[in-house]
Amino acid sequence: MRDDEFRHDALKSSDGLNAVTIYKLLAGTILIVMAVGLGIYVANATLEVIYGEVPPPLIARIQDIAAERAAAEAANQNVPEIKLAPDLVQALLYALTFFLLTIPIMVASMLMGAGVKLMQGEANEAIAMLAERLKKSES
Repeated sequence: MRDDEFRHDALKSSDGLNAVTIYKLLAGTILIVMAVGLGIYVANATLEVIYGEVPPPLIARIQDIAAERAAAEAANQNVPEIKLAPDLVQALLYALTFFLLTIPIMVASMLMGAGVKLMQGEANEAIAMLAERLKKSES
């Protein structure tokens, strides 16, 4: 391993990988795998919303609650009922669903960034050390 004046003393070692390096590699890998899994889930949910035959339960529930509240408010007052086109209501509900899907997208991107920052520099050293050991074992 190379001695770098910007590295903390706990990370400098002469006899290979230490516990801190192994922990950083393992934790970074787990964070990246979690981010990829969450990204796949969001992609699957998005495709289900777009191409699914049945609207997602969230959209159906919001539609039902909105219809009940509108009916209750219109029955109590002498206010004319405002009707929106069903396609417009459906488009608004889909926009709300996609907006709610941005939350797991942001979480996945933060997990990915944290995993990459945690592994930065450590993975190169680990791969170089493994290559060295493989060369020694072949000789």
